[in-house]
Amino acid sequence: MVMRVTELGGLIGDSMSTVKRASFLLTLYIFSMLAVAAPAAAQNPTPTAAISVTCAPSNINVEVKPGSTYSGFTTCTATNPTAYQEKISINVQADGLATAAPGDMYVGASDSVDFQISVRATPYMRMDARTLSVSATVQEINGFPPANSASSNNNMIVNIMQYSLVQVEATEPFVQLMPKTDKIFEFKVYNLGNQLDFMKVGVTDTYRKTLEESGFTITLPAVKKQVDATPTPASVKSRSELLRPRVGVTHITF
Repeated sequence: MVMRVTELGGLIGDSMSTVKRASFLLTLYIFSMLAVAAPAAAQNPTPTAAISVTCAPSNINVEVKPGSTYSGFTTCTATNPTAYQEKISINVQADGLATAAPGDMYVGASDSVDFQISVRATPYMRMDARTLSVSATVQEINGFPPANSASSNNNMIVNIMQYSLVQVEATEPFVQLMPKTDKIFEFKVYNLGNQLDFMKVGVTDTYRKTLEESGFTITLPAVKKQVDATPTPASVKSRSELLRPRVGVTHITF
């Protein structure tokens, strides 16, 4: 009986030793894994996103005169200085002008990508200067959302160019005059351009030559008038003297 108890005690002691040994080995394994993971994490930190955008030309001229394209362009370059591929989004603000640009694009590690921005004005738009803003924001780096916020912005000027267009009407298209008679002629001058302009109203050299060949002597000084670009015409008056050597009635059609 004593012998059986002794054997049972020996078995229990061996089992306890095995459990302790296993616990020790498990603890040692866990510590060794932590020791390996810490240096690995230190060697592979979370990548920092970065992007830069430059555009040229920085001044975009847009023609809006009749027959033009009403469009302008600039070329931008997105540069990724990091060691990882990035996905970026492009945002364009053009102060009321229509624009066309890519939405998202990928830029390789330490690489650059060119893209074009186009702006479009409305026909006959008034001369003006508008601000064009292009920004790029990093959405992903190495396939994951970036830990930091990274973006770049570039501002440019869009110049809506001036054009001139004029229309002249005589208030009296048909005039009947006696020889050696003074007459004040009145004209309606329409500025059909897109900005304030100066208009000169007078007799062209070709028409003056025609009158002189017909025996007329005409004095009609050219009148310079400042006219705004509005549907309302400006009134231009000019006193003229028409002299004809023969007696009779003089008819002039404008």
